[in-house]
Amino acid sequence: MSRLTDIEIDSRGLRDLTMGPQMRSLVREGAEQIEAIYRATVAKRTGTLARETRVETFVGGREMDRWCARVIAYAPYAAAHEFGYDRQRGHHELRKALEAWEKM
Repeated sequence: MSRLTDIEIDSRGLRDLTMGPQMRSLVREGAEQIEAIYRATVAKRTGTLARETRVETFVGGREMDRWCARVIAYAPYAAAHEFGYDRQRGHHELRKALEAWEKM
C-alpha cells in the first residue's frame, strides 16, 4: 500500500491541464457568467454601466502557470460607481456579482 507522500505528481500533465484550451474555455465561461450577473444587477439609468463591460483571459498566477480571467467595467465613471468618490459610497456590484456566482 502506498502512502500519499509516495505519490509522484506529474507536473507536465498538471501544466497541460491548467494551460490547456479547455481550461481557458472554462475560466472564460465563469467570467462571462459573472459579467452577465453584473449586467443584470448594475444600475441602469442610462445602460452604460451594463453595456460597457468585457471579459479577458490571460496567463497568470505566481508562476505564470494558469489561465485567469478578469471582468472589466470600462464606462468612464465605472470606478467611481464601484468604489465611491468623495463622500459617496461605492456600490461594489462587481464584487457582489462574483459573490453571487460563487453561490451558484
